[in-house]
Amino acid sequence: MKYDVFISYSRKDYVDERMNVIPGNVVSQVKEALIAAGITFWFDEECIYHGQNFVNKITENIEESRIFLFLSSKNSNQSIWTSREIGIADERKKHIIPFRIDESRYNREVEIRIVNLDYIVYYTNPEKGMAEMVESIKKYLEQVREEEEKKRREAEETRRQKEEEEQHRIEEQKRIFNDIKFDCNKLNIEETKLLTERDNLLLRTDNVLDTEKRTALKKEIQNSSPICQKLQEERLGLVKEMEDLKNLIQIKNKESEAKSEKLQQKDKQIAQLEKDLKDVSNNKTSSEPAIRTVNKPAITRFHVLYILSFLAVALISLFWIVKDEKELAPYRQAKLRGEFTVNGVFFKMIPVEGGKFQMGSETGDNDERPVHEVTVDGFYISETEVTQELWEAVMGTNPSCFKGSKLPVEKVSWNDCQIFITKLNQLTGKKFRLPTEAEWEFAARGGIQSKGYTYSGSNIIDDVAWYTSNSNGTTHEVGTKAPNELGLYDMSGNVWEWCQDWYASDSYSTSVVNNLAGSSSDSIRVRRGGSWYGSATLCRVADRSYNKPLIVYYNLGFRLAL
Repeated sequence: MKYDVFISYSRKDYVDERMNVIPGNVVSQVKEALIAAGITFWFDEECIYHGQNFVNKITENIEESRIFLFLSSKNSNQSIWTSREIGIADERKKHIIPFRIDESRYNREVEIRIVNLDYIVYYTNPEKGMAEMVESIKKYLEQVREEEEKKRREAEETRRQKEEEEQHRIEEQKRIFNDIKFDCNKLNIEETKLLTERDNLLLRTDNVLDTEKRTALKKEIQNSSPICQKLQEERLGLVKEMEDLKNLIQIKNKESEAKSEKLQQKDKQIAQLEKDLKDVSNNKTSSEPAIRTVNKPAITRFHVLYILSFLAVALISLFWIVKDEKELAPYRQAKLRGEFTVNGVFFKMIPVEGGKFQMGSETGDNDERPVHEVTVDGFYISETEVTQELWEAVMGTNPSCFKGSKLPVEKVSWNDCQIFITKLNQLTGKKFRLPTEAEWEFAARGGIQSKGYTYSGSNIIDDVAWYTSNSNGTTHEVGTKAPNELGLYDMSGNVWEWCQDWYASDSYSTSVVNNLAGSSSDSIRVRRGGSWYGSATLCRVADRSYNKPLIVYYNLGFRLAL
C-alpha cells in the first residue's frame, strides 16, 4: 500500500472562493496531526476529478490506502463527490473512520454506508477529538500491518514452494531434452552410415556399365520420364510459335513495301503538279503588262500559329489569375476577420476598436478604486477562452482536470501560457499575447458599444456566465452562454483568465492611463472574469484577482489577444 490514510473532505472547508487556504481550517489541522504522527496520506490538493477521470483517480488512491478518513461536515454531506468516494471505499472493503467536524447529519447516501460505524466527534472537544482520531488510526494500522506481515510470510512461503516446483520441473525437462538429444545423435550416425553405403553402391554400378550402356540408359530415363516428355512438348510448341512469328513479319514487310511504292507514286504526282503550276504562272507574267507593286510581308502559317499561341498563353494566365483571386479572397477575408486554423483547429479573433472608458468600480473592492479614465488602442481578442483542442494542437498535451475538446483549457500557469503563445506564434507567424488588464476590462464591458452591464453582456448573470450556482461543479463548453456587445463569450464565469499585467492593489491610483500594464517589480499576475467555482460577485467586469505566475488551478485558464 502507498498510503496509510485516504482523506475525504469538502474543498469548501479548506479554501475560499479565491482559492486561498482558510486560516485555521480543520482540514489543515488533520493534515498536520497525521504528519506529526508519521502517518502517510493521500489528499486531493489540486483537483476534483470528474467522469472517468474521477472514477480512475479516486478508485486508484482509495485502493492504495489502508484507511478511509471521512471529514463529515455540512459541506461534505452536501457534496456528491464525497458520497461517491465513500461508496467506492465501502465496495473495496476499506476501514472507514467518520470524523465529525460539526453537528450536521449525514446525507442519505452516506448514512446507508456508515450508519453502523463508530465515529469520532471533533466539534465538542477539538483537542480530544484530534487525539482520538490519531490513536484510532494508529491502532488499526498495527492490526493491518500484522495481517499484512502474516500475508507476506504466507506469500513468501508459497513463492518459495512454487520456485522449488519450478526448479524441479526445469531439471526434469533438461533430463528429457538430454535423452532426446542422445537419441538424435544415434539416428544421425546411422543415417550417415546408410548414405555412405548408398554412395559406394552407385560408384560400383558406374564402374560396371560401359559408356554405350550409360548413354542408352540416360536416353531411356529421359524418354520414360513424364516431366521430360512435358518439357519436350513445350519446347516444340515454342519452336512452332517462333516460325509463325517469322511468317507474320515477312507478310508485314511485303505490305510495307507496297505502301512505300504507292507513296512514291503520290510524291511524283505532287511534284508534277507543282511544276505545271509554276509554268502557268510564268506564262501569265510574261503576257500581262508590268504593274508597279509594293512588297508586303506574307502572313505565313507560322505567323498565325505564333499569334494563336500567344493568345492561348494570355487566356490561360488570365484564367489562373482570376482563379487565384477567387481562392485567395476567402483567405484574405478570413485574415481581416481574424480567423485562424492551427493544425486543423479553428479559432476566431474579434476586432476591438480603440477608445476611452471608465475603468474600475466605486461599489466594489478597494483594489477597484478609484474609477479612472483609460485610453485603449485597437486590438484583437479571442472570441472564446482557449479550448483544450487548440492547446493540444499547439502543445500536444492536455493538462486540464475536466476533459473535453470544446471545454476551456485549465490548470495552466501564467508561465505555461507564455510557452503556448511562443509556439503558436511560430506556427502562425503572428504576435499573439495575453491581453492587458485594461484591454480585458474594455472588451468585457463591450468596448465602445458598451451598455454598462454589471456582467459581460448582461445584468442577469445566468444569461452570460457559468458560476457556482449553475455550473454543477464543472466547466462548460465555450460559447454556450450569450455573448456580450462585441460577440465575446464567457468573459464572465467558466474559468478565470490570466492577463499580461503584474498585480498591485494600488495600481489604479498610481498607474498611467494608456493601456494599463502594471509594474514589473510586482510578484503576482492579474486574473479576471470569475469562474464556475466562484460567486456572482467575482464574475463582475470590474472585479480584480491575482495569482502567482507558477500557480495552476482547475478553474484558471486564459484567452488570446493580438
